[in-house]
Amino acid sequence: MSSTSPPFRVLKFGGTSVTGLERVEVIAAQVQERVADYNPVVVVSALAGVTDALTAAARAAASGLSYEEIEDGISAQHLSAARALLGPDAATEAGVVQRLDQLGRLLRGAALLGECSPRTLDSVLAVGEELSCAVIAAALRARGLPAKAVDPGRWIITDDHFGEAAVDMVATLEAVRREATATEGIPIVPGFIGASQVGDVTTLGRGGSDYSGAVLGVCLSADLVEIWTDVDGVMSADPQVVPEATSLEEMSFQELLELSHWGAKVVHSGAARLLRERGVPLVIRNTLRPDHPGTRVAADAGSGGEVPIRALASRTDAAVLQLSARAG
Repeated sequence: MSSTSPPFRVLKFGGTSVTGLERVEVIAAQVQERVADYNPVVVVSALAGVTDALTAAARAAASGLSYEEIEDGISAQHLSAARALLGPDAATEAGVVQRLDQLGRLLRGAALLGECSPRTLDSVLAVGEELSCAVIAAALRARGLPAKAVDPGRWIITDDHFGEAAVDMVATLEAVRREATATEGIPIVPGFIGASQVGDVTTLGRGGSDYSGAVLGVCLSADLVEIWTDVDGVMSADPQVVPEATSLEEMSFQELLELSHWGAKVVHSGAARLLRERGVPLVIRNTLRPDHPGTRVAADAGSGGEVPIRALASRTDAAVLQLSARAG
């Protein structure tokens, strides 16, 4: 990575953003727009609903219950996506069938042993992002982009706390810079997944794909991390409660973290903290409305102007208990 090369730009697409032909066309268009001025790195989540389905299948297999119907549903979802995006015979070429076979072996192993250890569960869950990555990379190549699905375990190094592994930022910095230099084309990185120092598959916990994007943005000194989802950025309130809510043009990381604490679940809070600490700005945009600018989040953005209240969030799962001591 020479000082004269274009800056890196990380684009992370969530589960709803990688589902369906129209949204994949948006991904291709957004990546294509950035190729001239940036080195884009794309991070993808599993298709919507797949992580929950994989969890259910693994638990059913380990409990001696029927898991085949869930497995068949996962297979059908990805084979259908591959055929819609790439044509009738493309699923094998994209590596989808290979990864589905891997999933079948893992589930059969859990059924035979009658258990699914945290280590095995991480391997099962990782298949979701790997499948999505394979399909999206092949779809981008079919649209003329030099996309390459990469092994996330060679990019993000973690401890061995399976289920919610902590990223080793020192080892990951070295790995990311090595892999980014060695990779020809546009890296398509499965989010949510890493590998321990000995190479075991690990996962980063719920919302971990956002964190993957933040880690890569920091390690690559990206000029910006873009998180693409299904909303127009951060809203001034919950639209289901306040129909007049509007999206915010900008806000500070501190404001974003406060909203997250009180119920607004737009971005993984760990990702926001990491980007704030390392000074990498963030933008949250809507794959369904790619022309909308979304919300910019940075240390120098936010309140301090004419708007005393920027946004509202609420929680329904909290109670206040007040205790007082009686004198005497």
